[in-house]
Amino acid sequence: MYVARVGDAVLTESDLARAGSAQSQHFARQYVSNWVTSELLFQEARRAGFTEARDVVQQVEQAKRQLAINAFIEKEIYGDDSASVSEREIENEFNANREAYRLRDDVVRLSFAIFDERDAANAFRSKLLRGKRWADALNEITSSPDANERLLRKATDEYFTQATLYPEELWKIARALSKEDVSYVVKTNAGYCVAVVHAVCRQGEIPELAYVRNEVKDRIVIDRRRAKYNDLLERLRSKYDVDVQLSSLDTTATE
Repeated sequence: MYVARVGDAVLTESDLARAGSAQSQHFARQYVSNWVTSELLFQEARRAGFTEARDVVQQVEQAKRQLAINAFIEKEIYGDDSASVSEREIENEFNANREAYRLRDDVVRLSFAIFDERDAANAFRSKLLRGKRWADALNEITSSPDANERLLRKATDEYFTQATLYPEELWKIARALSKEDVSYVVKTNAGYCVAVVHAVCRQGEIPELAYVRNEVKDRIVIDRRRAKYNDLLERLRSKYDVDVQLSSLDTTATE
């Protein structure tokens, strides 16, 4: 059964489902309307001979050529090679090119918890001052329905720049605290906050590997793909007869 028909072209229910437009009536109507408009224009263009026009045929062939190249490169070069990057490779790349990873901004490694009332924040801070580990103190909060309701936001041992840390008072806390000290309860726009700073790295310093691990891994993958691409081109050059005569195209060449 078709949903719409224009001349000899039909749009079926399965076509609509594959397009993902069957999920709501609004998008389905919009898709059908766009399809009808497209078919009206295409069929009139075909009747007028534009599908056989030389420039149109050339553009179609060029598009087919580029799609085929893209599919080939996707298979040969862009396979799932990122998963195979080992920790040893990441460490070796980082140690060999440490200068490339110098920080462009100050970075803090921070844990924080924000509560909706001061008493809940003070109770959490007291657990930390009595020597309880951050994760254990946080687990006690989240495992208690009443206490968990008071907890608005949390972060455990995460990296932040000033631009990514909210509320902004947290940055001032992070810059003032000594390593592993527990902050006082600080009232912020987002609630009552308790924080612990684990590390501070300044702009221009070489960061901890953990902070740039994904960047290092991406660099390895990019270098690997570049090498695979160059190797592929070398194999193809040896496989096919390539003859380039630029002099025949050089109008400035001396005869």
